[in-house]
Amino acid sequence: MGTALPGKFKRVGNRIIELYGDVLEPDFEKVKQFFNQIGLYPNQMTKRMRNMIAGYVVRRLKKIKQKG
Repeated sequence: MGTALPGKFKRVGNRIIELYGDVLEPDFEKVKQFFNQIGLYPNQMTKRMRNMIAGYVVRRLKKIKQKG
């Protein structure tokens, strides 16, 4: 089993999906590059935080695409 993701990462991930969901694809590397483009990393988060949020965003995008 995996570890639970802290709520602050989920809040940030959900906000990013709300704002940029139409632009993002469920690909981990592309999401990381997108964070670099919009300036979230390295200014406001560590590498580990970026990867955790990117993974969460990718999982959510995959679930959204499956549903509809």
